[in-house]
Amino acid sequence: MIKSRKLTTRSLMACVVLGGASAVFVWISVMLNGVLAGSVPWLAYVAPLPYFWGVIAAVLLIRRPGVATLTGIVAAIIGFGGVMALLAALLIELVAFVGKGLLDGTGPLFGRSALIWAVCAGFVGGLSQGMGIFMVSAARDALPWNLILLGVIVKILIGGVYGFLTFLVARVIYRSGVNPQGLPARV
Repeated sequence: MIKSRKLTTRSLMACVVLGGASAVFVWISVMLNGVLAGSVPWLAYVAPLPYFWGVIAAVLLIRRPGVATLTGIVAAIIGFGGVMALLAALLIELVAFVGKGLLDGTGPLFGRSALIWAVCAGFVGGLSQGMGIFMVSAARDALPWNLILLGVIVKILIGGVYGFLTFLVARVIYRSGVNPQGLPARV
């Protein structure tokens, strides 16, 4: 039997809800960015908050192509100025495409392979945060390169932690009975 790759109404609504939840972190990131720019400028532009967590959770819960992009578009629209959220979503969609073997296994739905994928997606989300400083020419030109590189590395590592935490949150969401795609019960 061929598995349907279409998105259902339930999965589309889950993408919207997760995108809206991610947009909250986009708003907080915009506000926190002003504080960080004055105190720790190498960690600002974009503040290292998990505004991509909903994108990773959507891929873990729905496991269909395009859900990361759709969730990122919703986060970018609701979280005004969320271009970095959309960039993170597109990069995480690429990780979902490349790592689909880790997500389509026959083992537990939230097993070790899904955890590895989530942490890798978190690293990529952190990398997208680190690339944000290159879009702000005033900060890029004013800071020494070693501080910029330190900021990018810190954001990548924090992104990996956010990927791990998102895996735990998605697993709790799934075990609580929320199943946005009708995935088989392989907990």
